[in-house]
Amino acid sequence: MERSRGRTPPDTTHGKFAQRLIVAFDRPEHGWVGLKLEWGGAAFSDAISYTPADVFTALCNALCAVLDGLDAPPVTLYAEPAEYDLHFVVDQNRGIVSCELCHWPDHRRTKNPRQHIFKAWGSPRAVVLPFWRALRSLQASMTPQEFYLAWRRDFPESALEELAKRVQALKAIDAPCRDHR
Repeated sequence: MERSRGRTPPDTTHGKFAQRLIVAFDRPEHGWVGLKLEWGGAAFSDAISYTPADVFTALCNALCAVLDGLDAPPVTLYAEPAEYDLHFVVDQNRGIVSCELCHWPDHRRTKNPRQHIFKAWGSPRAVVLPFWRALRSLQASMTPQEFYLAWRRDFPESALEELAKRVQALKAIDAPCRDHR
């Protein structure tokens, strides 16, 4: 996938050039969960650890920030020893959100510079909804007890509920536009 270097990326959020972001989580097992991202021919896949931070709560909070029109703090994904930072950046002027994944060889982050390995962009709806759907699918795939045993943390029910409220508000705003087409 070609990276944009200081120039405006082409509009791939509407019409026949629209690209769809695909996000999927595998069922957690022994404190690890597979994450898959695909967009416009680019793909990422790796197993993410449950420790040292609560990845799913951080992801829900970041997505809430995006729907509030704010740049979100990076969500760090731990692949031990490698780490990934998932960045969501809101461009209010163009109504576009970019989702970028950066790779760090290890936790030190000073020896080797990060590598940008995945980037997608689109409307807030086009970027947030695939993550929200993947989180809901993950939640539905197991009972809370099964999730805790497999992931070693509780599922972030309240954080996902907050995200769901914002998604429903977004859908409500978009609904009148669809009705008048």
